[in-house]
Amino acid sequence: MDSYLRLCYSGLPKLLNVLESFGSPGNGTGNGGTNAGDRDADETAVEGDDTAVAGVGANGGGAVEKFELPSDVFQFVFPSIYKFILRCSDDQLLQTSSEVFNEFLKVSSNEIQNYRDQETNATGNEILLKIVSKFLSPELSDQAIAKLGDLINLVLTNFQSSELVQCYFEDVLKAVTLRLIHAKEIMTVENLILIFNKLTVVQPQGTIDFLTNFQVTTTTTTTTTTTSPGSSRASTSVPTSPTSPNVGINSGQP
Repeated sequence: MDSYLRLCYSGLPKLLNVLESFGSPGNGTGNGGTNAGDRDADETAVEGDDTAVAGVGANGGGAVEKFELPSDVFQFVFPSIYKFILRCSDDQLLQTSSEVFNEFLKVSSNEIQNYRDQETNATGNEILLKIVSKFLSPELSDQAIAKLGDLINLVLTNFQSSELVQCYFEDVLKAVTLRLIHAKEIMTVENLILIFNKLTVVQPQGTIDFLTNFQVTTTTTTTTTTTSPGSSRASTSVPTSPTSPNVGINSGQP
């Protein structure tokens, strides 16, 4: 543990400085740009944070063991990661940073529930809702939400008795179902299906009731066409894409 903490204290400040400068003048990825150098630096910083948050180390036999993330490391890294996710619009960086956030849910769920941002006064549960809402956004690509299924499953596992899940469970599930309907990438589809695999085990009747009663509503547009020269115009209703439900959470910056 001492070696792990020394490594965190020596390496994390530089990595977090990269993330905190994300979106500032000179960083081309701040508004979804593709500045290759800046993007590589951001991705390296996120991956370094992922290694730290996962809390992995080798024991004497070379096997990997995981331990709970120390509170001071959590307080140091968590604000930078979640604010980075809310600012970011780059697909690859969002996918990578979602993996870091998932690690937080695995090893620091209690820390998240007790967390309060010193600048915004937002609670850990409020921040978690914003992150979930961000990844449920229909504006994000399949690549960006490749780990969304893991995220939702970790929320269901570690926060199932909290008000967070009880209040927003059905709305989030509706949004997940719509994302699944529109997903095209196989990896994303498989990851989202994992949510329903888990639910059929822990809440079989509730899942069946939800899927039975869930309806995908469509909007219609009216197209006017001329059937023949001089004839009257006929109106045709054309179904468009399913509408997304309002999950009732604010995905803006804290």
